[in-house]
Amino acid sequence: MQWNRGYKAVFYATTVNPKTWADNNERVEIIDGSIDRESTGLRGGADITSDAEGYNERLIRIYLDAVQESDISHNAIFTGYAVSPTLDVEGTLKTQKYSCYSVLKPADDILLERGWYAPLGANTGALIRTLLDVTQAPFIIEGDPGSLENYIVAEDNETRLTMVDKILRVMGLDLIVTGAGELILRPKKTNADVVFDPATNDIVEPSFSITHDWYEVPNVLRVIMDDVSAIARDDSEASIYSTVNRGREIWSQENSPALAIGDTLADFASRRLKELQMVGTQASYTRRFLPDVNVGDVARIRYESLSGLYRITEQKITLGHNLTTSETVERLDTDI
Repeated sequence: MQWNRGYKAVFYATTVNPKTWADNNERVEIIDGSIDRESTGLRGGADITSDAEGYNERLIRIYLDAVQESDISHNAIFTGYAVSPTLDVEGTLKTQKYSCYSVLKPADDILLERGWYAPLGANTGALIRTLLDVTQAPFIIEGDPGSLENYIVAEDNETRLTMVDKILRVMGLDLIVTGAGELILRPKKTNADVVFDPATNDIVEPSFSITHDWYEVPNVLRVIMDDVSAIARDDSEASIYSTVNRGREIWSQENSPALAIGDTLADFASRRLKELQMVGTQASYTRRFLPDVNVGDVARIRYESLSGLYRITEQKITLGHNLTTSETVERLDTDI
């Protein structure tokens, strides 16, 4: 398939066996809808319209079958729990609207007990696997996720999923939900997975929205743990947020961070300052759909109005004849 060219798109869903994670022999036709993906929390959901009636919650998988001349591509683009709160009747025509929730929803529905904590030295992969075992989704670990340097204690109303997000932030990891509903634990990506370029892969519409949110972006970060502190500074001439280029210091502070084993407070402060600066420049645009590009992936964008290395943080995929993807990204490189 050449995804930058036209193709015929067919959408439908199948019900899924939650024990085997395989499709059942039940097809649900889709009239229209959209799929949302995000980098934290439930990691997304979907809204679809169908002529299939049903009110009970059920696990479904949405497919795209794309046909381009003699080439056919079969892609799972969303798996989650579907419920139908609305039935629309117009004469003899009945349509059902389905709200679809992430496969991570069961982990967000269970509160951790008071006093629960992630123990010092715990293997991150095993810990997150245990917290998410209520989802029944396949769990895949890429690379070495490392171990915790100290405890992470659950707060009031802490769910299994919110605790997972805390651990991910400490360890610099991503949790990705694939279209097939698989959970992938991996290090945050820093190198480009895809290039958007008008000369080689021109799939982005020529309309961009670029936001430079300088107000909250620090160039000095102080991190405090017990009676020890570490300060990270951005004094680089190559950074648009640095003390040099802004001509002033903008401070931020974080207290009692959890660390990964082998991580020093200074290492954490330096890494965290870079993370805080990444959200300073965000962009949004619409492009053609690519089946293998998900939130958490990194794009090298080379357009006159938008250029640089960007991490994908949000996607909205519209199920229609041209299958557009509205995407939000945050800049990774802060060079001038």
